[in-house]
Parts: sequence; C-alpha cells; structure tokens
Amino acid sequence: MEILSTGDKIRRARVYEGITLKELCEDKISISKMSCIENGKIKPDEETLKYIATKLKVNYDYLVQDIRGQIEENIRLIDKGNLPREELFKLIEYILNYSINCEYYDLAFIIIHKLFSIYEDSDNIENMQLIIAKYYDIYQKNEIKENTLIYYKDMATFFMKIKEYYEAINYYDKILKILEESNFNDKDLFVRSSFNKGICYMELGEIEKSYSIVEKIISDIDCIKEIQIKGYIYHIFACLSILANKVNADNYIQMSYECLKDDKKSLAKIKDRIGRFFYQIGDDEKGKEETLAAKNMACGYDTIEFIDVLIDCIETFYIYKEFELADEMIDKVLNLSICSENTALIERAYYFKGMLLQKQGQYRQAETYMNISTDYFLKSASVEDTYKRYNEMAELYYNLGEPREAIKYFTLAMNLDKN
Repeated sequence: MEILSTGDKIRRARVYEGITLKELCEDKISISKMSCIENGKIKPDEETLKYIATKLKVNYDYLVQDIRGQIEENIRLIDKGNLPREELFKLIEYILNYSINCEYYDLAFIIIHKLFSIYEDSDNIENMQLIIAKYYDIYQKNEIKENTLIYYKDMATFFMKIKEYYEAINYYDKILKILEESNFNDKDLFVRSSFNKGICYMELGEIEKSYSIVEKIISDIDCIKEIQIKGYIYHIFACLSILANKVNADNYIQMSYECLKDDKKSLAKIKDRIGRFFYQIGDDEKGKEETLAAKNMACGYDTIEFIDVLIDCIETFYIYKEFELADEMIDKVLNLSICSENTALIERAYYFKGMLLQKQGQYRQAETYMNISTDYFLKSASVEDTYKRYNEMAELYYNLGEPREAIKYFTLAMNLDKN
C-alpha cells in the first residue's frame, strides 16, 4: 500500500478531480496556506481537513491518516499473512526504508525483526547475513529492554543456525542476565533461553554441562504453554540422557512422543534424532529401528514438507555406515528437493548423492553432484564447515587422479586452518 503524506493525498485528489488550488480554496482557505499544506510545510487543522475532504469527495479518515499511521497499517497487513511472497518482500522493503527516512526507528525495528524472522523460518541464512548490519544500526536507535531481548534472541538464533555455538551462548547469557537483573518476570523466555543454551553445549559435545542446564528447567516446563515446545524439551533431555547413560532416557523419549503425537513431521524428526544418538552410543539396533520409523513416517506423507526429515534420515544412515539404506532413499529425496526450490535442502540432497556415489567408487559422477552442492554450500557455510568441505573436495579429486584440483582444495583448507 502506497504511503502518502496528507499534502500529497490532497494534491493527488485535487488533480484527479481537475480542480485548481483557487477552486479548492474558494473563500474558505487562502491559496498560500493550501499550497503550504500540499507541500507539507504546515499541518492542517481538523476543520480545514473536513472541508477539503468534502470538497474533493474523499474519505476524511483516509485524509487525516499520517505517514506513521499508514506504516502501521502496512505492518498489520503483513501480519495477516495473505500477501504473495514477492509482494510481501517489496512491501517490507518499501515501509522499512520509509520508516528509516522518516526516523520512525521504533517502527523500523518492528519491520526488520519481522523480515529477519521470515528469513529465519525459511532457513535463508544468506539473507539473514545481508541484513544483520542494518538490523544492528536500527537496534542501536531503539535500545530499550524489550527491543534488546528481541535483538539478542534473533542474534542467538542466527549464530545457532550457522553453528557458531559459543557466539550463540554469549547472547543467551546476555538475555538471562537481563532477566535476572531486571523486573522482567518472563519465566517462559528464561526457560527457552536456558534450553537453547543447553542445546548449544550439546552441539559442542559438552554433554554433562548441557544435561545440567536442561535438567534444571524440566521442573519449570509447565510455564511453557505450547505442547510442541514441551515435547521438544523432553526430547532433548532424552537425547542427553542417552548420551550420558542415564536410566531415565526411555521415560523422556515416551513423554516427548506423547507431546508430539499430533505433529507428525516433528515426531518423525525427533525419532530420527533419537535413532542417531542410539547409534552414537553403539546401540545400532535401536538406532536403526528409530531411524527407519522416522523414514517410514515421512515417506507415508510423500510431500515436499517432509523432505528435510528424509534428508536427516539419509544423513543418519550415512554417518553410521548404513549406506544401502541411505542409497535406497536418495534419488527420491533429490527430486523432491529440486521441486521444493529450497536451496538449503537442494544442497544437502546433492551432497549426500555425491558422497554415496563416492562410496560406490563412482567418482566422476560424484564430481557433478559435489560441485553443485558446494556452489550452494559456500554461500552461507561457517569457517569450520567450509574447511571440512574443502578437504572432502580435495579427497574426491585425489580419487579422480586429478592432483592439481586436489592440491587446490587442500591449499584452500590449509589457508583457512592458518587463520
């Protein structure tokens, strides 16, 4: 929705009606005053606006709504969620720039947070990176506690997505410190932030530390109203219990399954994760059982929505050397990922297709898939993941008998290692 000042609206309506300034003014308003109103130099009073609205046959409420009100109306339009994707992004860019130019930084903060959340929900890490600097600049102009908590949560989420877990922990610690030192009685945010901090330590391999953090919040879990979030907390605690060889693992596995029984996609995802951790502790039988259950559940729906679950299952089977099971799935998943047009899913599908071909000794075919995957991958990968990928590409070219390409990728990896 186009944003116009009151003066612009008056001028546009006047021109549309074919009325001159003199004809609009009659003996009610001076021409110089009307000219100043149209040019935004003075703000018209209520009586003047009502006269203009009647004369130009426009709605008074439309005429009186200022730029700020129009931006707020556009924000409400975005919140309805009915806009086509391309139109949505055009509108967000339009009102974001308008808010900044008008120095409505409180509105600009709301808008850029919404944009960041949209990118987050679609795993668009590249676009998240592109707006971080602008997000920070806007946040600095709105450094109130409510906005600080929102900004810190977004940054923590971003660093978790790019696997920079210590950076994410730093932001979660900042959130927890604010909650502890202020009068923000937000138990829900405290539990979620502590939980995500525990996940970060889990991803870093610090299992006992993670277990200790998550164990403390289990007693406060009833403050979380969403049953899916409760299920996920129980699930992570079950995973930690498996890794820490705790006897309560099966209990929390079942509690998580019960919470998520109506959310088939989430249930399939956590079954795969449970399978992966059983594999990790050497219980291959349970690992295979849970991962196959996840795969069968996802395949039962056969939709694009479940592609990431299927790729997770392929990854689990690949990591734990169940190559035949992974290979049975890969072609179907590759086709579904292409149909999804989701670059993150496409990258992962091409990667595992390439890696599985290498396990079969088909290095030349693998090269095509690995190169396509790597083109997508390097746009948003962390330094650690980039280092790993360069080494994988070097090994591929070594097996292809192309030492020059192998040396190129080994050199790229070594340069990253030095830094």
